[in-house]
Amino acid sequence: TNPFTKGVEWSPDGTCLLSAGDDNVLRLVELPEEQIAQSWDRAADSNHALPELASAVRCTEGETIYDYGWYPLMDSSSPESSVFASTCRDHPVHLWDAFTGELRATYRAYNQVDEIFAAYSLAFDPAGDRLYGGYKGELRRFELGRPGRNYTKVVVGSKKDGGQRGMVSCMAFNPDFSGLMATGSYDNSICLLSTHDHTPEVLSVFGGHSSGVTQLKFSRDGRYLYSAARRGGGIKCWDIRNTGQELCAIQHKADTNQHIRFDLARCGTRLVSGGVDGEVAVWDVPNNGKQVQSFRAHSDACNGVSIHPFLPILATSSGQRHFDEVEDDSASNGGTQEKAVAPANELAGWRVDWAPEVMDVNDDTAERVEEPGLGHGQPEPMATD
Repeated sequence: TNPFTKGVEWSPDGTCLLSAGDDNVLRLVELPEEQIAQSWDRAADSNHALPELASAVRCTEGETIYDYGWYPLMDSSSPESSVFASTCRDHPVHLWDAFTGELRATYRAYNQVDEIFAAYSLAFDPAGDRLYGGYKGELRRFELGRPGRNYTKVVVGSKKDGGQRGMVSCMAFNPDFSGLMATGSYDNSICLLSTHDHTPEVLSVFGGHSSGVTQLKFSRDGRYLYSAARRGGGIKCWDIRNTGQELCAIQHKADTNQHIRFDLARCGTRLVSGGVDGEVAVWDVPNNGKQVQSFRAHSDACNGVSIHPFLPILATSSGQRHFDEVEDDSASNGGTQEKAVAPANELAGWRVDWAPEVMDVNDDTAERVEEPGLGHGQPEPMATD
């Protein structure tokens, strides 16, 4: 077995990390309180011995996990808000307790023959009142306080009317509480919707990527939308004030069907992404998309990055599906054979030389510093907890 990770995400209050694995397990890793209280001065004693961290909570799904995400108003001092949602193949949407790992609620969508079918993606609205699931050509909107099969169906595409007809693979809300929502699809399209009304309304559908869209994220000020695509489709920045206007394009190392995730710094001028080569790269956005820093984070594909909400800590995750190597004729006849990459399914934390509010990264000062709060200078192996 090779339980590679599927991204990583800091909780909104910055106290813990959430990650999923290919073994169908959701893992929650807590950040020690002493690390939260630290000033993170670069002169701090980096040789101070700290304990290895293991998963504090594990939630096991029944099938392959498609997507997961934190409740946007999560605060660990308020247990009722400490929840996250997940969706997996052939199962309803699940809402999990972040303290106990117990199932809080389920949200069930049904198809035309009254069978449960799974959401491909999830998103909470910024107010935390509703949970959206993405399906083929449509969304289902669940009221968070009413679990069960009650939902509002929102069609975003059809064969007759066009629009976004493929699987809704990712979603994002504008953080300015304007009700603007973006959905991405494996049909290479991006759809903008207004969710203020009782029934969300499609505003526009546009393309721009050469392959399926895998992630969407709005800038903190709500002016720009960033989208990532698989199989080398790159990351693009769109000015949503002028729908469809592309501001910059970034070619990160993601020539694969695997989701390679990115994150935005709070200052809005830096974008961070992993790559299939295990490197983490930083770009200047939204003006020119110039790469300003990179460092090797893992020996295997770096599939996820997440910037701490208020500390200078970058969390990364790694791993990918590996297949058994089959020796070819040239190798058996004395030819050379490319060495296979050893699986490395890890979560790691890095103390970075920029703060979440103000990032100032220069090529000649880029420094790779492992975050000491996540182990003795080594990433935490997901498979050993």
